[in-house]
Amino acid sequence: MNADDHSTPIAEDTRPRILLADDSKVIRTSAARILGEEFDVLLAVDGQDAWEQITQHDDISAVFTDIGMPYMDGLELLEKIRSHPDEAINALPVIVVTGDETDEAREDALRRGATDFITKPFNRIDLLARARSHATAQRERRELAKFTTIDRLTRLGNQQHFMSTLAEARSFASRHNQPLSLMRLHVDNLKAVAREGGKELLLRRMRELGAVIRACIRKEDTAARLDAVNFGIIIPVCTTEGAQRLARRIQLTLEGASKRAGWQTPLRFSIGISTPSLFPEASVDAVMADLEAAARKAEEGEGVVVSEATLNQAGGNVPLDLGTALRLLAEGRTEQVSAQLEHLLTRVTPLIEFARRENAALLRRLLG
Repeated sequence: MNADDHSTPIAEDTRPRILLADDSKVIRTSAARILGEEFDVLLAVDGQDAWEQITQHDDISAVFTDIGMPYMDGLELLEKIRSHPDEAINALPVIVVTGDETDEAREDALRRGATDFITKPFNRIDLLARARSHATAQRERRELAKFTTIDRLTRLGNQQHFMSTLAEARSFASRHNQPLSLMRLHVDNLKAVAREGGKELLLRRMRELGAVIRACIRKEDTAARLDAVNFGIIIPVCTTEGAQRLARRIQLTLEGASKRAGWQTPLRFSIGISTPSLFPEASVDAVMADLEAAARKAEEGEGVVVSEATLNQAGGNVPLDLGTALRLLAEGRTEQVSAQLEHLLTRVTPLIEFARRENAALLRRLLG
């Protein structure tokens, strides 16, 4: 690709970003000159080039596209944009740049989802007016989206929804003396999934994860996407043990979906659990920090981790999983492990029996 085909990135450029696709170098140069003072301009030599840039940049405010281009023409690009499952892409303003002013050409483009038209040869006033109008409208839509409570990709709640619901759930649990548990899921291998199939596969996997979470939780539970790689679940009237069961159910459901779909690189995630009804006087920030710390420990390879504050408040009443028990032993904190020794040994009995059948000598040597 020639150097003139893309504008040079500008450090910390806060100008609206416009993409123009045209196979004519003259048109690209002219548009860049007109728009360059007010906009960060991306230039594409054909529809395929434009599509690749759209999937690489999530801050494009409007797309100007010629119709007649090689590899992928403007109408094919328009259809690809409108059919994409991510609303950040399918709602982009697309302005068709055409020399064909017939009613049939306009109607065809409108049927395919064109937002507006501009004819060639365009002039400075018309091009700037279209760019300003649609960039402003897109900015307003994005600002409005910040105040919605739904994550567009996963169709779960967003962080704002999670935090407001958490405040209500804690208040309700306190008034009615009921348990309340939280879960934080961290997606561990996003980069590996992206390497396998690119951004489109990654988006599809995240939508599938959202569907799995929705299928596993109850109507009274609240699931949300907290950021790019973290999800949260608010689980009213649920003990720590109940949250552990839900964590296992989500893991098993995702594993089953992965196998049925034949995913080469399934999503993997680690889970932190906290039961803030055990420490109702803690601030929201303290609760979230406790939950995040548990999730970080889970990321270290322990799978599902109950938070420190939950373990401290519950003493030996929280059923320990094997990973947590081993961590407590390594830290010299044997009291909780001792209190649940029977429960833990019951969990490993099938493994011990298997070892006795397969390699009794090894088992005797390890057990002394």
